[in-house]
Amino acid sequence: MHVEADFLEDLRAALLERLRRSKFKLSKKTNVHGVCIAYFNLQKRYIRQKARQVLRSPKILSAEHPGWVSSALDRIAATSASGGDLNPYQSDTLRRPAFPDRLLNDWGIHHLHLGEPNGSGYFVTRRPELLYVLVGSDHLHFIDVQDHGASFADKELLEIVHQNWPEAIASYRAHGATRVSLTDDQRRRLRKKNAQGRVPLRVGFEMAAAASG
Repeated sequence: MHVEADFLEDLRAALLERLRRSKFKLSKKTNVHGVCIAYFNLQKRYIRQKARQVLRSPKILSAEHPGWVSSALDRIAATSASGGDLNPYQSDTLRRPAFPDRLLNDWGIHHLHLGEPNGSGYFVTRRPELLYVLVGSDHLHFIDVQDHGASFADKELLEIVHQNWPEAIASYRAHGATRVSLTDDQRRRLRKKNAQGRVPLRVGFEMAAAASG
């Protein structure tokens, strides 16, 4: 008996169906490599619903935020604590499974929008300010609130994480690595080429990339 099997095509079809069932669209003509990239990229970006305790950095706690920012932070914290859906606070590029979040790919940090729930759509309204967070298994770490885009390559985000929750990134320490300092612009250019660089922090901690970009 002659049996023909195309395991790559089976994989492509299975992942496309999973994306379709989750209401994410990808062209049926996308090859197996493209489908795998899109599927696993979405797996990384999508925040699974689970109750997580919110931990706020001293930077967040000491800042004098406008009332609407404080309300947004409390709203996100309540959603996290109750196990609600945090994905509406993400960028609407989440609709595009293959879209790369370069900050997340490099440092494992999500950015959330601080707008209000939008009755006419899934995502909250857009605001210039963003909340930078580290999503853990049991905790949601509020790192800082900064303007959109301006902070995506600012290593101060990692400094805050290491100073307050060093255990969260301890596994990414590059022991014995030569210290190499990059400017924010150099780091952005590396990310655009899907490359990553180590990050020397003030306390002598050299961090390798927290994720595969």
